[in-house]
Formats: sequence, C-alpha cells, structure tokens
Amino acid sequence: MVNGSEIYKTKINGPYVISFVKLAVGNETKDIIFGAHTTNETSYTDYERPPLPDLRINMEVVYNSSTNITNITINLSNRGQTDAFNVFLDIFDNTTYSNNRSLSFLNIGENITYKFNITNSSNTTLFTAIADFDNLVDESNETNNIVQNIETTVSLEIESITAMYTNGTLKIFEFIILNGGDTAVTDIQWQFDTNDSYVVDSTSNLSSLASGEKAFVYLVYNFSNAGNFNVRANATGLSSSAIVSSALTSIIGVGDFAVTSFSNEYTDITKVILEIQAQNYLENNLTKLNWSLNTGNDLIINATNPFTYVRSNETVFIFVDYDYGKSGIFNPILIVSNQSNSASKTMALDIKHIQAYNLSLVNQSVNGSIFEFVIKNNLNYNLTNVNWTFDTKNGDIINSTNVSFLQPGELMFVYIKYNFTSSGAYNVNGTAKNDTLTDSRNLTMII
Repeated sequence: MVNGSEIYKTKINGPYVISFVKLAVGNETKDIIFGAHTTNETSYTDYERPPLPDLRINMEVVYNSSTNITNITINLSNRGQTDAFNVFLDIFDNTTYSNNRSLSFLNIGENITYKFNITNSSNTTLFTAIADFDNLVDESNETNNIVQNIETTVSLEIESITAMYTNGTLKIFEFIILNGGDTAVTDIQWQFDTNDSYVVDSTSNLSSLASGEKAFVYLVYNFSNAGNFNVRANATGLSSSAIVSSALTSIIGVGDFAVTSFSNEYTDITKVILEIQAQNYLENNLTKLNWSLNTGNDLIINATNPFTYVRSNETVFIFVDYDYGKSGIFNPILIVSNQSNSASKTMALDIKHIQAYNLSLVNQSVNGSIFEFVIKNNLNYNLTNVNWTFDTKNGDIINSTNVSFLQPGELMFVYIKYNFTSSGAYNVNGTAKNDTLTDSRNLTMII
C-alpha cells in the first residue's frame, strides 16, 4: 500500500521506483528484493491530493473626486482544509502603480485585511489584485485568486450658488449639494461663509444622499454694507468610511451696484486697453451712472458721457485706451458712482520693460540644435546693457559674451547652437536682461 497523497506532496513526476519488497515472518526476514518495481511514466497529480488550502481574495476600490485619492481595501482569506505557507499578494493598475504584501503563514479560516492609498488617481483606473501570482501555494481551487475592479467614484459637489431674492443688503441664497458619485454619501454637514465676518453652519446633518441625488439649501443673510462679497459654500460627508468634501465660491454683488470686473484686455508696448464691467443690483433701473479712472500714473480720466439709464441686473462695459509712455508696475483704480453710492476696484498692471519672445527651435540635426529668440526694448529710452542667458536644462547655462545697445522699439535676434548629451525632453529657457530688468520664455523640445 502506497500513500498517494505523500507522492502528491513531493510535486515530483514519475516514473517512481519501489525501493524494496520484504517478506517477514514475525521479526524474521525471509526474503527481500531491492529495486523491486518501476512504474510507468506518470505525474504526481495522478495520485490522491492531500488536504489543501484555498486562498480567496476580494477588493473594494473607492475614488474621491475632490482629492483625486483612491482608497483600496483588500481582504485575503484561507478557506481551504489546511494552513497556507509563503503567501504573496500583488496589486497594480493599468498605468504605473504597483505594490505587494507577503505572509509566511495563513491559518485555516484566517482573514487578513490590507489597505492602500493611491494619490493623483482617476475614476477610470482599472485595479488588479492577485494572490499567489507565482503559484507557490498548491490550492484546492486556483480560480479565485484574482480580482479586478474599476474605481467606484465617491463625490460630493456644490453644484451652484444663487441669490434667489435681493432687497438692498438682504439676500436669500440657494445652493445645491449633489452626490455625483457611484455610492451613497451619509452624515452630510454644510457651511456658508458670507465673506462678511460671519459663517452660517448647518444645524442638523443630512442623513444620506443617494447616487445622483441633490439637496437644496436655503438661507437668509443681511450684509453689513454694499459691495462685492466672495461667498463660499462647502459640504462634507462620509462614504465607505472615507471623508468626502466639496466647496464652491461665487462673487455676489450687494447694494446698488458693483464693479464686477476690471482687467487689461490689450497691451502694445506701453499702450493698454482696460475693460471695466459694472452691474446694477437694484430691482429698479438706475440713472446717472458715472465713472472715473485713476491710471496710477498721475492722471485721472473722467467719463465724458455717463450712463443715463441702466436696467435692473444689467451689466455695462467700459473701455479705456491709455498710453503709459513708460514701463513699470501700476495700480489703476476704477470708481463707479451715482448720486448716493460708489463702488471701486483696483488691479496690478505690469508694463513690460524689456521683452523676450519667440523662443523657437530653428534647426535640429545629429550634430546639435539651433535656437532663436528675440529681445525687444519696450521703453521709450535706450537700453545700454542688454545681455542674455540660455538654460539648456542639460546641465549647461550659456551666457552672452558681451552687452548690446538697443534703441526704443529695437529688436535683437539671438541664436544659440548646442549639442545635447542624451535623448529626452528639455524645457529650455531664454532670458533677456538689462541690469535689474528681465523677461524669460520657455520651450519644451524632444531630442
């Protein structure tokens, strides 16, 4: 009689040799044959299997859209008839992420839980977890060692903030909380920051929002004065023990009117065109709306034709063309007013002194690359100490060997030849200089 399971445990294929056969009466050996029998070629799997372990694996993947973080929980268990030795777990995605864990011993019926945290992930990533990838553990069932899961998106969004009613400084707000994910979010609380030294907190939590469900929040607030307020709504909840949150800001005009936008729409050396937007927040029409612009350059420009009629909630556009005549950083101030109130807005305006532009690769060959960029004097006086640097991002910085003289509006063309030492992507940089005045341009190229 031969114990087949012992042969199976060896994992060695035949033929097998019966080493000896002995005939004994009591304790006395009567006959013995060595090398008694050799079997046919056979496999150890032809013999009876011993009790074996059975590794099972399951995985939960939760993606947080507000943080781009994925939390993965993997449960590894042994549901077989004996203990498992030298168990390895591998996890990886369909891009670059991979990780692993190992166990020297896993008892019958034992469960082990592993948690992984992956940053900068997305809701389209496919994750795969495999137990015993190299098949070191002989199991009764080898089909339940792998699991794949596309991320479940956990999301909580502030969809919108709307002023539903206005009466002077009094406003009624509506903001909408949306569960845009795949799983329910529970225990939701919210806050509303008025940007007026007061924060409104929820008095009770929302118990749950199912996937795709919305919650509508209404609140009343009386602002302390007129002007623009950057209000902010945020909400926080739980999903699969993960904290998920979202926030949204919105500029709200309070009072009669406000300057909602003040920007530089066009620059030509020292000439600029500034755009101003002013909105009437009243429920009635507004008359005699005037404006003035302090250029920040010792000049105030006043409107020659004030707005005589602005409808409720209407936005008016003002364009001002002005030549600063020199470069520098200026802080123009725009004031809009009527008979009783005024609103203002300021901005930082940088008028270029010296300009570097059109950094480009004009030729590339086996022997090297040739770059070009242009330096321009944007001032209304001469620049006498113009020089440049070129950073190859390959360990070398090339500097101009002499200085140049540029008249107002004059251009200088710079050419650099350089041999890169290896292939790859390089974000080269060209910088124009004149004493403390600088301007730079970058260019990403492939060798």
